[in-house]
Amino acid sequence: MTGHNVYEKDAVEVWHTSHRETPGKGWIGVFNRNRKQPVSVTLSQKDLGLRQLVHSRKEKSPFKVKDIWEDAEAVIDDHGYSVDIPVDGVKFLQYQIAEERIDEGGK
Repeated sequence: MTGHNVYEKDAVEVWHTSHRETPGKGWIGVFNRNRKQPVSVTLSQKDLGLRQLVHSRKEKSPFKVKDIWEDAEAVIDDHGYSVDIPVDGVKFLQYQIAEERIDEGGK
């Protein structure tokens, strides 16, 4: 999986990769590069690399995300996504446009 850096501020980096064959689906990694303290951050759709995916859709299209390791789902709307990341940790998210169900296994 190849991604690109879409956000970097202080110790937080966001890496995004789209599904090759399915528009509106993909994966996001939110990294805490701080080796001394955890971080709490709220990221917008733009910060997560999702805003460009909705340019042809309704302006405030929500996305579903699934935390790969914690098996928890959330919706990212115009209020953004809040996440706590441990020291030198990462959150891996699978996303897709909210009108669709998140498939098991990322297919």
